[in-house]
Amino acid sequence: MSGHFILNNISRDDLSNAVAQSAAWGKQLHHAGVRWNDRSRKILSRALNSLDIPEDHPPHNRDGLPPHRYLQWDKTQGDAEAIADWLNGTTAEWVDRNRLLRPTGKGLGLTSLCEAARTAWGEGQINEALSAQFTVAHSLIIEIYHLGHEEMHK
Repeated sequence: MSGHFILNNISRDDLSNAVAQSAAWGKQLHHAGVRWNDRSRKILSRALNSLDIPEDHPPHNRDGLPPHRYLQWDKTQGDAEAIADWLNGTTAEWVDRNRLLRPTGKGLGLTSLCEAARTAWGEGQINEALSAQFTVAHSLIIEIYHLGHEEMHK
């Protein structure tokens, strides 16, 4: 599984606010067996900076990324129109081009955006990209590695 976007860190308040807007916070810790260590931190750092996951870190894909969870909005959860409006207008700290990322390095393999979201993202319209992905594709998934600046362990 992969997200449409990556967020290295989300505050506990921002997470609570997103969940209050019908987002599902994943109970499963993905890549729990990888653990946080120098190798997994290096792979994450390279990925976040749009660098390829190096071939000397087999299997040259996202399997070496450290533990993370997903924040997901699905059209079947809650009032879809209200969620889209919230995504389009939220001023949450994580809705920032320097924090919400869509890295392009080889091996990361993020989930493709719908055309409307891809266009909005390319034009720097972050809220519009989030809302379009949710509205058109019926799903928005954000991959998150730190909660309140703490590495995800549990």
